[in-house]
Amino acid sequence: MKILEKIRKAGLVLSVLMNNRLKGNLAVCELSSSCRLQKGVTVSFGKKGELKLRDNVKVKTGAVFECLGMIDIGAGSVVGVYNWFQGGGSITFGRNVIVGSHCNFIASTHSFNEKYTDFKKQPLVKGDIEIGDNVWIGSHVTILNNVKIGDNVIIGAHSLVNADIESNSIAVGTPARVMKKVWE
Repeated sequence: MKILEKIRKAGLVLSVLMNNRLKGNLAVCELSSSCRLQKGVTVSFGKKGELKLRDNVKVKTGAVFECLGMIDIGAGSVVGVYNWFQGGGSITFGRNVIVGSHCNFIASTHSFNEKYTDFKKQPLVKGDIEIGDNVWIGSHVTILNNVKIGDNVIIGAHSLVNADIESNSIAVGTPARVMKKVWE
């Protein structure tokens, strides 16, 4: 019964518990009562993991949140189907971010500096991902650690974002590059 009490305090409806998988300490899970999670969402927490879903956030089917650091999704944002959030560092969305399907947000990577040591045994290198307000991320986009995306940005489908993108830009490609300004 304790888990149900924690979930009620977090503002979740019972259907979220029944249709999704939540693993770890729910005390670090802050969900607005107006956020909506579709079926098949998975949330797991590491030792320092936190998840915040702000007002009117919609998380679509199959999204996975691996909360090893802070993941904070801003008000009015939409997380697309089968998005993956790997939060070794923090992942922060501003307001009204819309994300297409099958996107990856990867806030850590393995080091490869230790000669003759298997990659999986090398330390994680953590870095933050910060996404501004009113950002549209197309489907199948991957955003790597240590990236800041400004406000009013469009990221084209199938792009790989490995560097900062300035506000009011349209960026596409692998790696993503600014092609033009929004509203030019």
